[in-house]
Amino acid sequence: MTTLNLPAEERFKHCYTWLVGLTRSDVYKDHGMSRVLCGVDKDGKTHDEPCYAADMRELAQGRWIQIPDDERGGFEWVRLVGYQCVASCDYLAAQSLTPFVEGATAILPCRKCNYSTRSPLAGQPFSFLRKLCDASGVPRQGFKMHDWSTIKNAVQRARVAPTPTAKARIFKEHGFNKAYFAMDPDYIPHVLPTNIPEDGLHLGPDGLIRHEGAWLFYILIKLGLNLDVVNCAIKAFPGWPPDVRIPPLHAALKKGKKGGTPKNTSMLRMTGSQVMHFCFHR
Repeated sequence: MTTLNLPAEERFKHCYTWLVGLTRSDVYKDHGMSRVLCGVDKDGKTHDEPCYAADMRELAQGRWIQIPDDERGGFEWVRLVGYQCVASCDYLAAQSLTPFVEGATAILPCRKCNYSTRSPLAGQPFSFLRKLCDASGVPRQGFKMHDWSTIKNAVQRARVAPTPTAKARIFKEHGFNKAYFAMDPDYIPHVLPTNIPEDGLHLGPDGLIRHEGAWLFYILIKLGLNLDVVNCAIKAFPGWPPDVRIPPLHAALKKGKKGGTPKNTSMLRMTGSQVMHFCFHR
């Protein structure tokens, strides 16, 4: 956890980052993130145990503390109030905090909208900001962003479903796999489950850019770029941060597929952090 009250250049430094919980992966997979963070098990039973959600509920009410009084000297009493502003997670972790399934190959894989892999629009260019029309200009139904009131209603119906079959039907309709989940505003005040932001690391440096960087080098090598010269430049470059080491580019980047195009599976052999710094210092 870090605090947004600090300046942007300070808030993510290690000395200002606090560990508020630690768990094994098999624990949250067996018991759910709602139990780990909120003390609520998969059946909705609340357990009287220390947890992150209890701390956030107490902070939402405020705690009286003393701080130095810069104007009159001595100390003054102020009420410290804290709220969770945002959760930063990769895709699977973010999904595990919500009622939605944890799997990019699911029929309904998105926690923010009703995107369906079975829709005729799946995989096609799409914008939430533009009206979707067919060739004759007639408006068409596109994907819609989720609103919390609709999702909350579906979750409540799943919780009180009379039979397992009825519950499974609601789950399938909305892409759920849990009725009790950690980022529920009933447990953690003011959170918005449908608005956990996208993970920049795995979407960009650890995802698209890792592949697109490899494809770019394949093209440049075909145009005459010498990989040994590039690796010497990487090794000699003085601008890398002290904790960053960029590995040499591998010879497999020279290999493409029939027709002279790069392989779809080709990628830079770097971590997401290394790819990020490599792009920044290109």
